[in-house]
Amino acid sequence: DGKAVARRLSALLPFSGPDVDALFSSVHATVKGAILGSAATGAVQSALCILMLFILGVPGPFVWGTFAFVLSFIPVFGTAPVTARATIYLFATGHPVSGIVMGAAGVLIGLSDNVVRPWVQGSQDHMHPLIALLAVFGGLEVFGFAGVFIGPVVAACALWALDVYGRSKLAGSDLQSRA
Repeated sequence: DGKAVARRLSALLPFSGPDVDALFSSVHATVKGAILGSAATGAVQSALCILMLFILGVPGPFVWGTFAFVLSFIPVFGTAPVTARATIYLFATGHPVSGIVMGAAGVLIGLSDNVVRPWVQGSQDHMHPLIALLAVFGGLEVFGFAGVFIGPVVAACALWALDVYGRSKLAGSDLQSRA
């Protein structure tokens, strides 16, 4: 029913056909970017987690790395339970230096979300990575978990509206200068 809803919505919106097409295209690219950004973030975080677990000798690095991939989709927590567990394990088994390294790696693995997600998402919808990052954080704050997807869509709609408004102001100033 997506195409039928899009046609109905297109008929209801008070904008020109090309502007509505640009809006729908922008929202589609933003949603696609949010999904790809989440998947890429999960892949990067789980790969880094597996690498560190393997290097530091934590048992079952692939199992825990797969679990980290699943957890990476949960905002706020992310991969922290896996890296914290590995850090505690290393300290408990008498490897304090490895525990410190794993703790530092856990922080870096968690922060990789702030780089990978906006970069991948911005590459899909031509949104600046900083705007994408702010949209994700703002969406999380306002909408909770769904804000990972809703925030960037709202940002894409706002950027589209600014673009349409800017073009209409330019067209209006061109008409005034000709008069």
